[in-house]
Amino acid sequence: METNFLHYVGYWGPIILLILTSILLIIYQLSFFKYYAFFYLVGFILNCVTKLILKEPRPKNQKHLYLFEKNKTIKSTIGQSYGMPSGHAQTSFYSLFTLLFIIKKTIFSIIGVIITGITCWQRYIFKNHTVLQLFIGSLLGIMCFIAAGYMYANK
Repeated sequence: METNFLHYVGYWGPIILLILTSILLIIYQLSFFKYYAFFYLVGFILNCVTKLILKEPRPKNQKHLYLFEKNKTIKSTIGQSYGMPSGHAQTSFYSLFTLLFIIKKTIFSIIGVIITGITCWQRYIFKNHTVLQLFIGSLLGIMCFIAAGYMYANK
């Protein structure tokens, strides 16, 4: 498979959404920013711990955009050599739901949906995750958003 621009957008989608969402929160909803940042970190830790507990392998014959993705020492230390749940899907959906329900600006919601879709598609076609791993990652991201929203509403 020949790589193209969308593959890179998918790979870097969570970081793109993190930066976009952070900037928009600072502009439009600064009071939510600390909850967003805290639960982004909580979600990352939850993802690593879940991977280390479940130890569900990634699909066979993965494709990589970068050589560093093949470094098993770094990946296995924090559970990233495992596939369940997808961290890309988790963080993308977390940021997407923040855009949809906190920022509430149509153009940014559309951008979030597109980047999240591209990210999940890239992870699937590069055989980094199964559909179930992407789905569970998405659910965990949504749960982190719900927790952040709950904490924000009950501050």
